[in-house]
Amino acid sequence: MKTPKYQQIINNITEKINSAVLKPGDRLPTEKQLSEQYGVSRIVASNAMAKLVDKGLVERVQGRGSFVSEKHQNLYKKIRDDVNIAIVMPEISSPFNISLSHNLNEAAQKAGMRCAFYLTGNELDTEVDDVTFVTRAFENGRVYDGLLLFSCSRNVYNKHILDIVDKKVPTVLIDRYLPGIPLPCVQTDNVKAVRMATAELISLGHRKIAVCMASSGIVSSLAERTEGFIQEMCEQKIMIDPSMVIKELCEEKNQQKLIEMIKEGRATAVICLNSGTYSLVRKIVNKSGLKCPDDVSLMAIDKYGSPELFSNYAADTSCIIQDTQRIAAEGIAMLKKLMDNDAETCNNPQKILIAPSFSKGNTIGKPKSHD
Repeated sequence: MKTPKYQQIINNITEKINSAVLKPGDRLPTEKQLSEQYGVSRIVASNAMAKLVDKGLVERVQGRGSFVSEKHQNLYKKIRDDVNIAIVMPEISSPFNISLSHNLNEAAQKAGMRCAFYLTGNELDTEVDDVTFVTRAFENGRVYDGLLLFSCSRNVYNKHILDIVDKKVPTVLIDRYLPGIPLPCVQTDNVKAVRMATAELISLGHRKIAVCMASSGIVSSLAERTEGFIQEMCEQKIMIDPSMVIKELCEEKNQQKLIEMIKEGRATAVICLNSGTYSLVRKIVNKSGLKCPDDVSLMAIDKYGSPELFSNYAADTSCIIQDTQRIAAEGIAMLKKLMDNDAETCNNPQKILIAPSFSKGNTIGKPKSHD
């Protein structure tokens, strides 16, 4: 959804104040100037300024105009009393992201840092805005000393990430490595995660294993997880049928394809490459009248699917668990080294892989025999 014009005015002025582009006492554009700049009526511009006054960011002086509030100087000073980092991530609603954000905040506090979370809604345009804001804030008054970036899962990169590199903003990528971008990254060992899942199913007697993802793109974690499946199947000397790797499961034709595979015995187990895919697979399996694990074994990456849909099953899911506590701790530790200008860390960006663990639930079992 496109941001309303009045909100654009509020966001733009707030960003400039928070990043010290506009300082306490600076005069702001008149309502007439704002209306011309943003192509809105005087009423819209006036309402936006009124909101900024209500937030305590702007003061109106009769006969003189609008100014950045002097009171904001005290807030700015308070912000700069601590080391401040920005954390840009898609959302804090999935169980994995909830756990990750909690552990990031906790690890930051232990390191004497204060966090500001920016949630992109997994929208590239919003991520661009947030990354641009943090970069400018770093340059203008150093409101932020570093950035942790959990990029959104889209088919294109945020090109403004290159600005982070050019401006030398201390930055650590979290969860998703971006090939070709010279930034350090801390994430789960995705290859190992799916190798563990595949090996567990093979140990139960499964040979016809499907791998599913709700969508596809350039997300490195999904590519790495697919590679883990291929590696383990090859090591176990089990032939891989390319049709068993199903992308874009959100499409109805692919959902039907998976159900037919299960009913015909061509797939006795399914590895879901993330929790959202697990939620979708569980839903279509149940809707088709199939039972888990009687008709098909389900293995997930991450412990939970969508809680609102499958709260009754979440605790019993057989899954690979990502260690968000260690991811957070390593991410904060690496960011601190970058902010301290540690030569080895700055000159040789590393990719730190965190080992996952296996949690056995009741969604997997021995394969069902087919006539």
